[in-house]
Amino acid sequence: MRGLAKKIAASVMALTLVLAMTTTCFAAGWESYFGKNADWYEGAEGKLTANTDNAWTADMTAIGWGGIWGGQVKKAVSVKKGQKYTLSFTISSSNCNKWVYIKMAADDENETLAFGDWVQLTKGQNKKYSKTFTAAVDSKLITFGIGGEMMDREGSDKDAEARYALLPAGGKSMPDADPMASTVVKLTNFSLGSAKPAKVTLKKVKALKGGKAKVTYKKVPGAKKYQIQYSLKKSMKAAKTVTSKKATATIKKLKKGKKYFVRVRVYNSKKEVGDWSNKKTVKAK
Repeated sequence: MRGLAKKIAASVMALTLVLAMTTTCFAAGWESYFGKNADWYEGAEGKLTANTDNAWTADMTAIGWGGIWGGQVKKAVSVKKGQKYTLSFTISSSNCNKWVYIKMAADDENETLAFGDWVQLTKGQNKKYSKTFTAAVDSKLITFGIGGEMMDREGSDKDAEARYALLPAGGKSMPDADPMASTVVKLTNFSLGSAKPAKVTLKKVKALKGGKAKVTYKKVPGAKKYQIQYSLKKSMKAAKTVTSKKATATIKKLKKGKKYFVRVRVYNSKKEVGDWSNKKTVKAK
């Protein structure tokens, strides 16, 4: 009977932990989770003392020894599979050397990462971070794991395996400070924006009857619209432009017997423009 009571208590504690970690993920601004505050004895203890759109400060009374997810800071994002993004920020740990893990996934429970990376902090020093990546899957959430990490966590935990595969050289043991160490983890200048769209690969340009030409190119993940440019001159002087949302486009009103130069690029908006592709030629019929 006593053993059954312990199992029930453990189940209730586990459910409380899951609810605490997932109920506020998509609220505005940064959200935090500290395991000790939610009665998870291995978790970190602390609170956010600053919280703006591009910055947060976590005052940690203890970093804990239950793993990086024992302390978390997170916010909603919108990242699309196959599209390039640049993530940048400045981060520091005041009182101890610290490992922090960045995870982007569909939600807290998703083990397939759009992006993941370790950041190593040296006590009292600012770390400027910037990385451009291509999202492996759609993601709605970015999470900074700031809890303590005192052991090797290889095993059946797929999320842990994904994280450890990204560790810098030097082994899989995370040498954070004593689990009872206190520190202030501060992040500023947070930015996550779309990088320049990928360059289009122009596959072929086929002449059609009636002064038309069909342009075919390779689809670029994340592309909303393509610009197709054509000109009688190789320099593309006096070029004309058509647009398409598909991976094909038709050029019309070409002069019979004339040779045209054709190229294409991604054009999502004035701020999201890709480089022009290689040129191909076509002789109008």
